[in-house]
Amino acid sequence: LWVDAVCINQAHLTEKTEQVRQMAQVYASASRVIVWLGPSYDDSGYVMDVIAAESVSEYTTPRFMAAVLSMLACPWFTRTWIVQEIVLPRTTPLLACGFNPSITWRAS
Repeated sequence: LWVDAVCINQAHLTEKTEQVRQMAQVYASASRVIVWLGPSYDDSGYVMDVIAAESVSEYTTPRFMAAVLSMLACPWFTRTWIVQEIVLPRTTPLLACGFNPSITWRAS
């Protein structure tokens, strides 16, 4: 288990630089990547449920579109590293918002 916010000492520039160099390999070799978008907000559970259920008919509803816009305002989407977190893993990353004790996955 590797958590960038925990495993990289942000106050130690040398360590941070070395860890950043290794991040591409970490994401590319991970059996599963979980992206935590931050604390939940009013409709985050709704967005996650609709996406998980692949309820395509909901995708164009005003509620869903407003909820997605709120989700896109999460600080995670402003970070530079999100490209490698999404592109490099062997499997599609699992997105999580808030605390969900039922997040499970099977390692390959």
